Amino acid sequence: MIEYILPEILIVITAIIVLLLGFLTSREIYIKVIGCIGIVLATISLLLLKPTDELIFGGIYSFDKFSKVFKYIFLILTLFIIITSNTKRNLGEYYFLILISLSGMMFLASARDLLFLYVALETATLPTIVLASFYRNRIAAETGIKYFTVAALSSGLLLFGISLIYGATGTLNIFEISKSSIDELAILGGIFIISGLAFKMAIFPFHMWVPDVYQGAPTPISAFLAAVSKKMAFLVAFLIFYLSLVKYISLWNIIFALLAIITMTIGNLAALDQTNVKRLLAYSSIGHAGYLLIGLAVKSPLAIVAAILHIITHGVAKIIVFISCFKVGEHLENYKGLYKKAPILSIAIIVSLLSLIGVPPLAGFFSKLYLVIAAVSAGIIGIILAIALIINSAISIFYYAKIILNIISETNEKRKEDYNFAIPLILLAIFLIIFIALMPWLIEQLSDAVKIFSL
Repeated sequence: MIEYILPEILIVITAIIVLLLGFLTSREIYIKVIGCIGIVLATISLLLLKPTDELIFGGIYSFDKFSKVFKYIFLILTLFIIITSNTKRNLGEYYFLILISLSGMMFLASARDLLFLYVALETATLPTIVLASFYRNRIAAETGIKYFTVAALSSGLLLFGISLIYGATGTLNIFEISKSSIDELAILGGIFIISGLAFKMAIFPFHMWVPDVYQGAPTPISAFLAAVSKKMAFLVAFLIFYLSLVKYISLWNIIFALLAIITMTIGNLAALDQTNVKRLLAYSSIGHAGYLLIGLAVKSPLAIVAAILHIITHGVAKIIVFISCFKVGEHLENYKGLYKKAPILSIAIIVSLLSLIGVPPLAGFFSKLYLVIAAVSAGIIGIILAIALIINSAISIFYYAKIILNIISETNEKRKEDYNFAIPLILLAIFLIIFIALMPWLIEQLSDAVKIFSL
């Protein structure tokens, strides 16, 4: 059975190696290469392992197709975070924390026991608290305190909800809970879990920490939080509300539908008057969290597939735009005339912004289209959700356009392209362009993976 956790073992070993290597060298390239090699080896081992529907390690761990999908997402997105990162201090600790957080996410994808799920979630979250305050200045200290407070409250609510579910059902196994008689105590536990996950998802009314933390954190870590870390909360929600507490799925659908409409509207409206690009992208992430909630508000496998597609497209696009802030700057003025100075980077940014808007034939258009199709097929509530998504996507044009217009504005500055930085981002942008060719295969794989949800 040990082979089923081989990818996670490789990531943990890599994390320990980069930590030790950080004490021996000040050359960041060596540590980055080791980190990337570890992730590539973990991905290869994941590719070679055949999924199984049987629960292992005493029924707490699953290596099914659904878990494999999310492990691929976490591995590949984190690989690009490491490639585009750049830090001047504590090299070993920086990459060690990223890799440990990644290992927690990978364990989380396979967790089929609420206690194991909670431990894996906290293993993934705690390193990001340190990373968010990695710079030793006043802003970093404030960011760390805010994020720590939010994470602690979220953790407490989540654990309290799990304890209520255990008290009501007498089991922590996700599949066994669904077979138990669920009473009002379990429903109350589900509401507490929604509250705890709402912090991590950055959804209303627990979203206000996001702009401050994303702005104060090192930019690659902001990208990591927006593109990778936040997505694990949606994974947890799928497992708990579509597998454990599925008997009351209609109630959860209504709650998530209301939260989806409010969250996407608040996120997009708040982004309109932002001049700091990181804060703008933070509010944009809140809006996209509202879009992803459609996957929880609509009771169908198609909705889950559509949500996972949007997790992929949004994650790729957000890495490009956030990482560009690391090179270009945080303010809109920094982007003026960027196409003359760095044309390759400019193309990558524009493609990602257009994908976030949902312009065809880019990846974001198709993931949003599938969310709309899934919503419309679910009745009147779904139709309202689809209309809200379309309206909010139209609103997002105005603030994304501010960045694009600054990029294509005229300037007399000479070209100074950083190819080591621009090439990884243009590769991600190419993925957003060719997504239409990959989509049939992706939908087939995802449709097969979500068969574990009996809806």
